[in-house]
Amino acid sequence: MTFMIAAYAVFWILTFVFVFSIFNRQRNLRRDLELMEQLLESQEQQDRGRSE
Repeated sequence: MTFMIAAYAVFWILTFVFVFSIFNRQRNLRRDLELMEQLLESQEQQDRGRSE
């Protein structure tokens, strides 16, 4: 019985760690996407300024 409780505890700890790591990866991807969008907008503004 003790092993079963320990196994459930390990399972849930690993599940929370996995979900937390996915959350962090998604947050980092969103941040990278926002940065790329800002860089693209900046580049487009510079290109418009050169063509005028």
